[in-house]
Amino acid sequence: MHQLPEKRKGYTRTAEDLKNTYGLGRSMGKKALSTMEMEELVTKERKKAYKESVLDGVKYFAKQYRCVESQFARKIEDKSLQLVNDEKKFKGWENEAAEYYNKMKKYEFEANFANRYERDRIEDISTPKVENTIEVYSGNFFENRKDAIIEALNNAPKSKKRAENLNTVASLEEYALKHLWAVQDYKGLRQISARAYAEHCQDTHNALIECLNTINSIAREHHVTPLTFRDFETNEYYYDKKEDPAGFTDARAEYDRAIVEKYCEKAFSSIGDTRDNLLTTEVASSIAEFHRLGED
Repeated sequence: MHQLPEKRKGYTRTAEDLKNTYGLGRSMGKKALSTMEMEELVTKERKKAYKESVLDGVKYFAKQYRCVESQFARKIEDKSLQLVNDEKKFKGWENEAAEYYNKMKKYEFEANFANRYERDRIEDISTPKVENTIEVYSGNFFENRKDAIIEALNNAPKSKKRAENLNTVASLEEYALKHLWAVQDYKGLRQISARAYAEHCQDTHNALIECLNTINSIAREHHVTPLTFRDFETNEYYYDKKEDPAGFTDARAEYDRAIVEKYCEKAFSSIGDTRDNLLTTEVASSIAEFHRLGED
């Protein structure tokens, strides 16, 4: 490709320079494009090319992330990969998925999508089954990672923030219980109001996701391994089904919700069978309060 003449003091690029370089010496009717018009056109072309390259980056790294997840799931399902007692080897998979996911998020930021619907169509992040995703599998190492985070906090100087962080780490199981019990409370709150039931489930789930994300942030701040290699999105936004005809955004939201649920079931393995016994007084009173509000 021809190069533009070097801009020297006293020299002004001409329309002829731009035409030779970019092949943009077209006419607008009978009037040739002026130098200024050519500069504007070149700027638009450059912006368009940059936007396309950024979108290609988003698509590429989203695809790579999905591929790593798919490969991992297949190996877990056919039992050719068993890593329950090998966190070091598991972190190899985790790091690879994290690399692609984080690069996708970097390009996503540069893309400056108009809305989440456009983003979700481009990235297409979802799967019919989440049980064997890398994020869920990391629940096998919850105790080790939680202990490492607590140790890092205990080694930090005493402060109000440190105490708050320790409480946050300790509260994850309680948030998991609140959500799981809310979902199970189908014959309680739902009989009073289906809408109240759905909102209660959503509120407790969003609180659980926010708690998990906060613990991950605490871990990164103290340079220890987070519970999961990435954070998860809540659904605290207005969902417009008309903007999502193919269901990409709905599938993306369900993907994150389901992963967090399955992660907690794996991290707190006793919850499934003994959630009634593990239910704290605070959780029980919270649900009772929802019932009283419903009756009113």
